[in-house]
Amino acid sequence: KSSFIQMLQDMLKLLDEIDKSVIPRLVENFNGLSKDDKNLRTAWLFRDGIYVETNLSSAAIMRFLKRIIGEFNIDKNSFWFHVKDDDKSTDDINDEADEENE
Repeated sequence: KSSFIQMLQDMLKLLDEIDKSVIPRLVENFNGLSKDDKNLRTAWLFRDGIYVETNLSSAAIMRFLKRIIGEFNIDKNSFWFHVKDDDKSTDDINDEADEENE
């Protein structure tokens, strides 16, 4: 599972703890939420028959979260997302090896 999907799931759980009435209210008219998993490409059962689309790009996940946060009447500037790439590409490894040999 991608770290962005995990972040989406964790954020929805966190927001739901703040106000459990918001997401159920949005499910009918909010793109990416559904009461029927067949309406979504890759559905994640959030809770109580509410499904969330998880087949999204990292940019789409960030836009989705920004829209959801706005529905909670929370200042969007209250949230900061820091994404760190823990995977080292071959180029990174080769660059480090070159630096060690200098």
